[in-house]
Amino acid sequence: MLILEGLAPSRPRATPWPRTPRDGSPRLLYESRRIRPRHAAVAAHLHERDGDLAMAARLYAEAAHQAPNLAERDHLTRQAARLNARRCR
Repeated sequence: MLILEGLAPSRPRATPWPRTPRDGSPRLLYESRRIRPRHAAVAAHLHERDGDLAMAARLYAEAAHQAPNLAERDHLTRQAARLNARRCR
């Protein structure tokens, strides 16, 4: 066992988790969509939390279209349908 004396354990800096789309850089959010396959789903969740149900439903539908498997596609399609139903009430 290696013992390092005199070294204080480093603590990673806590970065707050974005709660709405406004908490992050919009440019980063929309540019990373091409790079990260689940970005649209994350952006949809943030828009839903922010109350923009129309944009969230569109992003959930986009994420469903990009989903790599059937289970994920079904889940995201249901999320989009749930938000569209809430908007129509």
